[in-house]
Amino acid sequence: MSVSVPTVDPAPALHVLPHSGADRLTRLAARACGAPIALVVALKGGEAVFSAGSGFAPQEREGLVALCEATLETPPRLPQLPARAAPDILFYRGLPLTREDGTLLGALAVMDKVARSLSAEQEEDLETLAGLAAAQLDAQHSQALHATQQTEEDAQRLATRLGITLESITEGFYTLDTQWRFNYLNREGARLLGRPSTELLGKSIWKEFPGAINTLFSDQIRAAVAGNYQVEFEALYAPLDKWFEIRAYPFPDGLAIYFRDVSERRQAREQLMLLE
Repeated sequence: MSVSVPTVDPAPALHVLPHSGADRLTRLAARACGAPIALVVALKGGEAVFSAGSGFAPQEREGLVALCEATLETPPRLPQLPARAAPDILFYRGLPLTREDGTLLGALAVMDKVARSLSAEQEEDLETLAGLAAAQLDAQHSQALHATQQTEEDAQRLATRLGITLESITEGFYTLDTQWRFNYLNREGARLLGRPSTELLGKSIWKEFPGAINTLFSDQIRAAVAGNYQVEFEALYAPLDKWFEIRAYPFPDGLAIYFRDVSERRQAREQLMLLE
């Protein structure tokens, strides 16, 4: 496979994500998209190389990696399905992972053995996760090349890249740790909640938003954590008099939550019901 965009030079251990971070990211991608299979591949020497994945048997890995090669082409293309390399796969959505300068690092893909499509929200979630995966691959590459003298610089660049990615999305987004404390809140999330992130980071969501206790919101996200599954629902937060559409995804270190204000949509729906 020929790739005409800039690529990084091969190096030992290049583009191999740490297992904990990589596994967490692929599981989150699978949950966000409602697809059983998720895969991160790295570009090494012009070829797709497995980096991380979830939801498939070891003997299926080679064929799934081969499907991702289409995403690494310029321009990216959709593989023809069903493909000889992975005949059971009937749905594929892949995004190239690039540096800010356009250098191609790899691809993030979700797949399923039934034909389907992604919603607009799922597409946005996948794009966000692709940005995070690219940042992780970029940091790993820099560490392999520059070793210890670049560690602090790489960590800062990764933090900056992650922050830019999460601040650019149009939904509110925050993460909670295992003690229900905020450890990240993006700009849109702060606007929707009416609280700056500086007031909330490190604080318990239940103490800062007591109106959420014993509500559909608390029941749903506690169930998501306890059962380790994704939840999606709409809920009223009475103190703000707002309806929110919420998607929550558990991961080993806590819970990631996307949310948006759907109050106007709810009001329009209720008015329509009254007219019927």
